[in-house]
Amino acid sequence: MSKELLKRTVFGLLFSITLIISVLYCKEIFYIVFFLLLVLGMWEFYAIAKLAGGSPLRWFGLLTGASLFTAGYRYSFFDDSFWFYLPLIEVFILLAIETFRNSKTTTLNISMVIASLFYVAIPLTIIQYLFFKEYNPYLVLSIFFIIWTNDSGAYIIGSLLGRNKLAPTISPKKTWEGAIGGFVLSMLLPIFLPEIFLPFDMTIRFILTFIIVLSGTLGDLFQSKLKRSVNIKDSGNILPGHGGILDRIDSMLFAFPSVFIFLGLIGYKTF
Repeated sequence: MSKELLKRTVFGLLFSITLIISVLYCKEIFYIVFFLLLVLGMWEFYAIAKLAGGSPLRWFGLLTGASLFTAGYRYSFFDDSFWFYLPLIEVFILLAIETFRNSKTTTLNISMVIASLFYVAIPLTIIQYLFFKEYNPYLVLSIFFIIWTNDSGAYIIGSLLGRNKLAPTISPKKTWEGAIGGFVLSMLLPIFLPEIFLPFDMTIRFILTFIIVLSGTLGDLFQSKLKRSVNIKDSGNILPGHGGILDRIDSMLFAFPSVFIFLGLIGYKTF
């Protein structure tokens, strides 16, 4: 095993174990860990936005994202909707600040802050509903397991058998063989995961897994597109062998809202 692969494996495992512990230990640890992911993820997004020529108000965007995440926590855990007024007020304050700010990229600045909320803050807020409303940490873990199985399967099979590029202009290393391999391995999980992880009939299990794999792959490609648009390899360097936080949670940021919408449509209690 090469030194780089060893580093990637060790820190990948540490990151995964941290997420698993945060889900299983207690709600407060879950909130703290995912709050940190939100702050670091949004900070990396603003760094990319700056390279793209914008000048977003980073600290104000972080404050709004943190308020939104906390509002989700308060509503999910304590059924307290009052905090949702705060991020709404902050968005209007942002518009007011940009009105009087001496900047030639006002539209771009506002768009980038709003985009960071939809791309990072809202998906991480959404996962709290699945976690807190029914307090089903195992459902959250099943989403993680499916995403990690797909990512690992795609990486390993793509490395061994990959020939045909999946999206050469976006992510040259990804192949159709890897994508199919990750998909097949992921679709085996609904068969073996206990009912406590996926409390649905087999048809819903397979549909849900398909949605997670598809949305997770799109999230991965979207993050690659963002990085390629500003000619950088990683969104950050906080995780040796992996890059930044966004490089690790990009699949989740698309998968969480997709799962939330699907479960809501089939009658699962999301609000």
